[in-house]
Amino acid sequence: LLMRGPDDRSLREGVLARAKNAEEAFRDIAVAIANANPALEPAVQFNGVSIADVQRQLPAGSILLRHVLTSRSVFLFAITNSKSAVHVAAVDRERLHGYIADYATTIRQLEALSDSPAVQRMPLEDRVQELSTQLYAALIRPVDHVLAGALNVVVVPDGEISRVRIHALRRSGQGTQY
Repeated sequence: LLMRGPDDRSLREGVLARAKNAEEAFRDIAVAIANANPALEPAVQFNGVSIADVQRQLPAGSILLRHVLTSRSVFLFAITNSKSAVHVAAVDRERLHGYIADYATTIRQLEALSDSPAVQRMPLEDRVQELSTQLYAALIRPVDHVLAGALNVVVVPDGEISRVRIHALRRSGQGTQY
């Protein structure tokens, strides 16, 4: 098209037809993968919606972040309007569920003690910081470099992850930034 110019209608239509055929072939492959092994479905489509469909809907500067838990790891899908990446955190489902349950319980305890003296709250605040660091390592750190330039991050929580305040997780140490 660059050599012949944008006015070459037959060439342009041919390129568009090939692109459409390739898109349909990729969609068929994604369906075949999901049918062959349902555990791999989140890697190729989100409940029937392809990654390419998601990319077309994302505005510039936005990132969609989705976590997929497996028995031995967490897969993190980071999708922008121009690229997609998959990163892995080596934390097993049992341990992650334990962190999440403990985090939710500790947050509730802190909220119940909101009017209490700081001395009573300090051990719980330390525990929240510790759990926040563990959850950050599993749910954010693998894609931290991808999120650095984002203007908007949309998180699609999977199951129990929806109990975690992803926006409030901290790297490590007291006083670190969200």
